[in-house]
Amino acid sequence: MNDITIIYLTTNRLPEKWSNFQINELLKSAGDIPIISLSVKPIDLGLNILQDKPLSKENIFYQLMRGVREVKTKYFAVCEDDTLYPPEHFTEFRPKDNEISFNQHRWALYSWNPIYSLKNYIRTNATMIAPTKLALEMLERRFAKYPMGTKMPKGMLGELGIYEKELGLPEVRVVEWKSSTPVVQADHNFFTPIDAEKETIERRHRKKMGVIQALEIPVWGKSKDLQQYFE
Repeated sequence: MNDITIIYLTTNRLPEKWSNFQINELLKSAGDIPIISLSVKPIDLGLNILQDKPLSKENIFYQLMRGVREVKTKYFAVCEDDTLYPPEHFTEFRPKDNEISFNQHRWALYSWNPIYSLKNYIRTNATMIAPTKLALEMLERRFAKYPMGTKMPKGMLGELGIYEKELGLPEVRVVEWKSSTPVVQADHNFFTPIDAEKETIERRHRKKMGVIQALEIPVWGKSKDLQQYFE
């Protein structure tokens, strides 16, 4: 594909065993798609840019903006370090020029409870595919109105297209689609504890699973085999 770039976001906190596996799978799925990686520590993945702000929820979108500014293709796909992507995620769908899209064929894997859980009702930054020009305009509007270091409303911490009205910014159409092969997003104990009181491991382990659950799914195999990368 010559119309899309991958923007890879990582804080380098995940176990090396998982990171090596996840990046290897990403490279197989990406093929010749260019990659821009934004990391806390240097990594050998495409064009690597070091993050330049303290870890925070708003920093995710600030670093995304930095990455989007380097994109040369019409579209980009966000890839996060705790998510596995099949080739179909990058090839089967493109939003219109005025749309932000999210791939909703997503299974969650809780590393402390190795059962796949279908989470196709939540939009997540990790599955966003967007037109480069539109997304950059949206991100720059956000940070022009709410610069880094200022008190930010809740919407600054959320996915593009979902909180624009709440932020008093121009709204954009959001579309959902489902790739023929699923994405798998891992929930784990190596998250960035931005709010220590609200984001403890104990609270994280109380996260609800989706109603539809499985021990094995196509392409990605058995849930217990993926769990071992977090041990």
